[in-house]
Amino acid sequence: MPGFARVAGEFSGRVTTVAVDIGPFVGLGSHDDGIRLLRTTGTGYPAGYAVDRDALTQYGVLGTPTSVYFDRHGKVVRKVPPAVDESTLRSFFTSLAASA
Repeated sequence: MPGFARVAGEFSGRVTTVAVDIGPFVGLGSHDDGIRLLRTTGTGYPAGYAVDRDALTQYGVLGTPTSVYFDRHGKVVRKVPPAVDESTLRSFFTSLAASA
């Protein structure tokens, strides 16, 4: 997560990043735990939380962190599974910024 926060910060203003806490639905703690994690990692982008499992099902989230990328029209353009390194994230963000 710190690596993701670094890359998101590098692309601030060119790619909009929003975190969604799904912890309570996958056995990774409460929403309060999610807030503490964001603070601990110094995450500077907005965050919200899922109110039910619908988002996990709709976007095929099987683990965390899973990143789902949308274009400016709300169409899913890429889904990135857990455990992606910073270099790969940087490449994804570069392609998103170029298509904006």
